[in-house]
Amino acid sequence: MKNKANVSFDNFRLRFANAETKSAINVLAGHILKIFFLSALLLFGSLPLFSEARNALLIANSSYKNFGSLATPVNEARDLKKSLVQLGFTVTIVENGSREKMLDSVADFEKTLKSKGGIGFFHYGGHAVQVNGKNYLIPVDADIPDERRVATRSVDVDEIMASMVADTNIVILDACRNNPLPASSGRSATRGLVLTQEKPKNSIIVYSAEAGKVAQDGVFTPLLSQKILEKKSFYSILLDVRREVNRRTNGEQTPKNDDGLMDEVYLAGYEMPQTVSQKENYQNQNSQKQNNLTEQKQQNQNNQKSQNQNNNSNTKTGEELYNLGNKALSEKNYNDAFKYFNQALEQGYNNARTGIGVCYNYGYGVKVNLKKAVDFYKAAALDGEPSAQGNLGVMYHDGTGVKQDYTEARKWLLKSAEQGHGRAMYNLGFLYEFGHGVTIDKKEALSWYEKAASKNYENAKEKVASLKQAIEEEENKAQQAEKYYNIGCEAYVNEDFKKAEEYYKKALETGEFSSILYCKINLAKLYIWSSDGDGVKQDFNKAFELCRDAAEGGIADAQSILGRFYNYGWGNVKIDYKEALKWYEKAIAQGNTEAKYNAGYIYYNNLGGNFDLQKGRKYLQEASAAGDGFATDFIKRCGDKF
Repeated sequence: MKNKANVSFDNFRLRFANAETKSAINVLAGHILKIFFLSALLLFGSLPLFSEARNALLIANSSYKNFGSLATPVNEARDLKKSLVQLGFTVTIVENGSREKMLDSVADFEKTLKSKGGIGFFHYGGHAVQVNGKNYLIPVDADIPDERRVATRSVDVDEIMASMVADTNIVILDACRNNPLPASSGRSATRGLVLTQEKPKNSIIVYSAEAGKVAQDGVFTPLLSQKILEKKSFYSILLDVRREVNRRTNGEQTPKNDDGLMDEVYLAGYEMPQTVSQKENYQNQNSQKQNNLTEQKQQNQNNQKSQNQNNNSNTKTGEELYNLGNKALSEKNYNDAFKYFNQALEQGYNNARTGIGVCYNYGYGVKVNLKKAVDFYKAAALDGEPSAQGNLGVMYHDGTGVKQDYTEARKWLLKSAEQGHGRAMYNLGFLYEFGHGVTIDKKEALSWYEKAASKNYENAKEKVASLKQAIEEEENKAQQAEKYYNIGCEAYVNEDFKKAEEYYKKALETGEFSSILYCKINLAKLYIWSSDGDGVKQDFNKAFELCRDAAEGGIADAQSILGRFYNYGWGNVKIDYKEALKWYEKAIAQGNTEAKYNAGYIYYNNLGGNFDLQKGRKYLQEASAAGDGFATDFIKRCGDKF
């Protein structure tokens, strides 16, 4: 991947008045672009300029032998490594580590931090468990039949904490998943993690979910990898991640920080403000008036010039006044810009509302007032002014001056883009690349970036190149995963179930691919219906995780089987007829015959208080007519009573 200097949404926040006046703002745009390319060079050049040592250890466990495999940790760690390398870190990554390998890597990491100091960064993704108020990371080869063996067959998180001896220490645990131990293993091993009591000096410990809560796969770490490149304090980055994780999980997951840092940490450097607020303008002017008589005289001359211009403005048209406003804006004569925009609007030139919005947005000639900025943008946007539409979209995206709303953001950006606005096209690409209010679709993102590049929007050109490379890498992984999946299917047909399991797991570990949901349900079936001699160990808990993913992805067969988990209480799942019926009904909506029989049986026999004789008869009859032998036999046994 090439550098990610443009990863933030609309990096410059340039809300210029109108595409018609492009030439009037070239000077300002040129200055900002120079600042951008300088900062990009400093941050992402071939030799990162960071004064302190930076070392990271990433441990990612996916392919468990005795617990449910996890699809995401290894790939997530690889992506996180790319981001950390761009930030100047020397990164060691341990994939699918045994207990010995994990402990050795932690010991080596401690030696490195002792000798080099600087920033130490540790990240773990995989299964973990808390027992009696202590957290343990589970190696991929761990065989833990009960909680008494946890301490000797896993890695105590306190070992990690003791190894973090850098000057500044960051520990991230994306391991707050359901307790993977068998239900019979004991009662003290519970879901999620607990805040650890042992803490390194000058450190922050980040949990992907609150104490005792469960984290969803594929949410927290990908967001962290994306946002960690932004030029913000680490606190601000974690706050952004927390908000987005909470939003994406509908409030079910909220990351937790245990903070002991003594100073702010800026991993990607500090973003200098690109605009000066009106308050700062006034302070600077007052300071100049008090301390520099020459500048006071110059200010008086400028005021006189402005007064003369005001006298002449009465003879100008609204459009001419508007153009004068843009010219003043490009020359940083903000008071004149605000005055001209208002005069243009008074003469009925409605596009001037965009310029007034810009002034309120950034404090140009007036105090910052984001709500007023939104009001002026919206008025111009409703009249079809493309720059205002794009600016309004950015305000909704960022939640500045208005409640954050990605749907509204996309609506206004699309309106602006459809009128040929390059920056709006770029921002639409950002929405699709990172899934803000839409499903992540990198090809759609690339399409918008290409359109923006065709409009000579400079930021987009680099994004086109980097995203093409990312898509190519993903497609190569997807093709390889599809090959593994097909080998697994062939082995399944030939009843070589051990080989089928091996290649289905390889497919899932390689990455996203078109048949991933079918791969999960096929693997789940192996774990459910394996028997002696198959070479595959029966594991209802692994099967449940895989089946749930496929069911939530809309696979009817998986929905029917997930219903059976709740119907019969397989593995650690408690019998819940209401939940079973929910999934049966989803499968029935797609014509699944087996689900009709099982749902019909529940309704007909009033299991769990779910009595609906009419619906029960209907489903049983339809299942029988479709050839379901169980339904046919049941109807025969009922005889005339049916």
